[in-house]
Amino acid sequence: MNHILLKAALAAALFLLPSASPAAENVKILSGPTSGVWYVGMGAVGKAISALYPDIRINLLPGGGLSNPIRLQKGEGDISIATHSIAVSAAKGLVPFKGRVEGVSSFFNIMDVSRMHIVSCSDRNYTSLREIGEKKLPVRLAVGPIGSGTEVWARWMLDMYGYSYKDIASWGGKVITNNWDDVANMIKDGQVDVITWLGPGEVWFLVELSKDVGMSWISVDEDVLTKMEERYGVKRHVIPASMYEGRVGEGVISIADSAELLVRSDLPDDLVYRITKAVSERKGDIAIANAGWATLDPAKGWQDLAFPLHPGAARYFREAGFMLQPSAAPSKE
Repeated sequence: MNHILLKAALAAALFLLPSASPAAENVKILSGPTSGVWYVGMGAVGKAISALYPDIRINLLPGGGLSNPIRLQKGEGDISIATHSIAVSAAKGLVPFKGRVEGVSSFFNIMDVSRMHIVSCSDRNYTSLREIGEKKLPVRLAVGPIGSGTEVWARWMLDMYGYSYKDIASWGGKVITNNWDDVANMIKDGQVDVITWLGPGEVWFLVELSKDVGMSWISVDEDVLTKMEERYGVKRHVIPASMYEGRVGEGVISIADSAELLVRSDLPDDLVYRITKAVSERKGDIAIANAGWATLDPAKGWQDLAFPLHPGAARYFREAGFMLQPSAAPSKE
């Protein structure tokens, strides 16, 4: 065989060989505000996916608990996260949503414990959200970025107490909706009286600030807890006294929820199958990045979801032997 024929044969053989890797898929992850635990946790989710499937390219974007389901519906992201209570509100079209959010599926219940921390962090030493409303105190309240899970819950709680952001402003107070980096610096400078924060574990800025700034945790009143549970499905919770090196104290009553991972319903089943597999098989790596997500458990991840379970995720859970039923899609009714 002459050189020309040999080259032609080799070229034909190479052309017929299967590609070394499938075409890359770009996946956008909507997380939480930058510097928050959701941003870190969803970054770890993205890393887990790309580590197991290098052909999946991850783009991590900041997001918010309220906006994430809506942005998925609009196609602005592929994977996202929301607290269960907000996801339920989105699926059913309850306030603050104007109607049912469509085109969104759940694929993993993290089953973490997201606690609402209400912390007094100034010399004014506020001890009660009810007292703030009854006495019309000019509190400087930091609630996190607008649309974040913390901010939505803060609005829900204040509504249960009978006052609003506008009321606080009318009393000479201020509602601060900066990102957490800014809030941390404002606390150091004495510009914040009370902060609310919703999330699992111990958030970095409260860990650091609690060492140098006098802080006291504020309980939620029982009647407000009852109303919140009836309307949004949240749960009564006592914050462990051991948190923040024992600075929380005994018997601080709070409200708690869990978070779940969401995807666009129109994502291909095979892609969601692989994403679910990556989260399941790399859950240890995710927990290293975000200790509060050590609760990730593929044996239970398909349960108690706000949106219907995506068929690709259902396929993974069935094939892995975790889900025995042919369908685990919960009703929206």
